[in-house]
Amino acid sequence: MDLERELARQPTCMEVFLKTHKKKDGSFVDSRSQTLHQQMAERVTQAYQPSVEGGDSQSLFTDALNEIYYDVVGGKTKNSTLYGLGSQEKVAFDCLRNPADRASSSSSSEMQSLRRENQELRTQLKSIDERMTDMDQWRADEEKRRSDEEKRRAEHDKSNDDLMAQMRQIVANFTPGVTWF
Repeated sequence: MDLERELARQPTCMEVFLKTHKKKDGSFVDSRSQTLHQQMAERVTQAYQPSVEGGDSQSLFTDALNEIYYDVVGGKTKNSTLYGLGSQEKVAFDCLRNPADRASSSSSSEMQSLRRENQELRTQLKSIDERMTDMDQWRADEEKRRSDEEKRRAEHDKSNDDLMAQMRQIVANFTPGVTWF
């Protein structure tokens, strides 16, 4: 049985336990296995209960699931093995043997989580940056449009002023000595 290859990741103790203590028909090999599974399921359910403050379920990492398993089976036996894991104990539960490995495994899980979060934030930042660039371009286009409009109005006003000056000149030529406006 190579559960690690089957799952494409390191299995939890609970996964190893279920794989080795269930028959093909899905029933447990003995009553102790069924009882331990029920206890583990209850603990996992409790761990998933929403917190009073946030209302969100907390996610359980592999280490937390392994801790629940360790607590439910009662720790290591007299010969320093964990009940229910057999030869898979080393694969599934190395992190409890050596606290440094455990921290490393936890740090690795946290690091993966942080990397995913970092990537999500980078994606969001890129989207926001693109929107800001679009807004800057729109603002520049709008300022140019307003500037062009002001120039057009100024030219129009100057043209009107020039036209009025010409009309005054024409009127003054027809009526010498009379000031009309």
